[in-house]
Amino acid sequence: MIMLGADKNQDRHLQNQSPSSISNKKLGDRVVPTPRSLWTPSKLRHDLAKASGIAMIPMLLLVMAILTTRGAGGGLSPNDAHAEPPSSAFFQVSGTRLLKDGQPITLQGTNICNYAISDSGRTPYAWYVTEQDYAHLASWGANVVRLSLSHEWFSVDGVLSSNAVGIQYIDRHLGWGKTHGISLILDLHIPPGGYQGYSPEDDASQAIWEDQTLQDQFVDLWVFIAKQYKDETAIVGYGLMNEPATTDEHYLPLVERTIHAIRTEAEDEHHIIFVAQSMDDTFHDQAFDDPNIVYEFHFYEPFLFTHQGVDWLPGAIDPADVFRYPATIEEVWYDKAKLKALIQHIMSAPNHGQVAFMLGEFAANAHADQTSRAQYYRDVYQIAQELEIPIILNWAFRDPDFGFYDWDHDAASEDGTGYETSRTDQVTPNHDLIKLFQELWLGTPTPPVRDRPAAPSPSRRLPDDGASNSAPSTSTTCAATVTIRSSSGRWT
Repeated sequence: MIMLGADKNQDRHLQNQSPSSISNKKLGDRVVPTPRSLWTPSKLRHDLAKASGIAMIPMLLLVMAILTTRGAGGGLSPNDAHAEPPSSAFFQVSGTRLLKDGQPITLQGTNICNYAISDSGRTPYAWYVTEQDYAHLASWGANVVRLSLSHEWFSVDGVLSSNAVGIQYIDRHLGWGKTHGISLILDLHIPPGGYQGYSPEDDASQAIWEDQTLQDQFVDLWVFIAKQYKDETAIVGYGLMNEPATTDEHYLPLVERTIHAIRTEAEDEHHIIFVAQSMDDTFHDQAFDDPNIVYEFHFYEPFLFTHQGVDWLPGAIDPADVFRYPATIEEVWYDKAKLKALIQHIMSAPNHGQVAFMLGEFAANAHADQTSRAQYYRDVYQIAQELEIPIILNWAFRDPDFGFYDWDHDAASEDGTGYETSRTDQVTPNHDLIKLFQELWLGTPTPPVRDRPAAPSPSRRLPDDGASNSAPSTSTTCAATVTIRSSSGRWT
């Protein structure tokens, strides 16, 4: 059994930990240079003369000249510790491929969305993910994590600060990732103004598109983050906004402005920038004047199958309905060929040449029968490989409906502690899903996933012709409010 190790010595809130508590080893590239005073020619001259007498003066003069020249820039100096890494050390886009150290690479992994992100004003729960979890992911074959962030985590008293909990949170995950060979994609899941719910009536999701001040804050935040991490080669890049709830008309100008600010104001020329689909449900006709752009899409088709039985979609899906895969759903036959055609359609939208894509999220929840669920995961993952998508991420590491680990969130809320602490009896590993992704990531076949009854209701029924209520509905998930459209499966 794989146990989730929660460090009981961790503080409840990461803001109580000083940045110095994170070791230089975990911060990797951030090396403190040797003080120049230890290498001054006058000190060396004094020590050598004391040891060897006046006869050493000619040799001393030669040594002094060499050291002085190096200190002036003629060779190695303490300041070289801050030299920018070569561009090849960063992840780079080359046509449809991703490169690292000049070699093609495929990134495969998962999303980590700290559940504190769902509640405004909360800081990340320290127990939610630990270094042991990164060790598990690495042993399963993962090499990347898309880390969800909230804009609220980066300011102290309303001012962006390197002492804010968000920087400490990234540094902690960055350190764990470096230790276990896992890179990070920074995902701004909740931008200024609130989560991007898919409802025109959702004031929070529309706020940033109607308020210039919020857009300014958005750009300033990304400049701030990029300045902090512009030399971090273990960071793949920046996901500007998760599932933007607007059209290209409003979205693209903000994207272009933010890219320009990251490259010029933050002087971050190397990190990849991930541009997600807008509500236009396609990719953008215009090309970005930047060589390091990756187009990001999420895939949950058929939505009635991937989201069946969840209790946070009132009215959108009848909890008594059972959908299988492959199968006919709403008079459409869904199998691997159909899913591949849908994904190819998404990838064909950019009309300005070859571009790179990231499958940033895909999943089928635990209420589906396990044979169907396993087949769906295999098919989508294999399709992504066949289409040579260089970054493939499932949703999510820990999630009550989709995750490798589940927990009794109702009990956690009822015992008076909320999500701020974790009891071992509230955390349950999904061994079937873990084994499946070990097979996918490592390429090692595992025993077939055993079938389990579709939870939770014994009265669940197979719908006639896959019919179900497809009316839009507003609901809440890890990061909050969405509107469900059964005709599109890319939203959680």
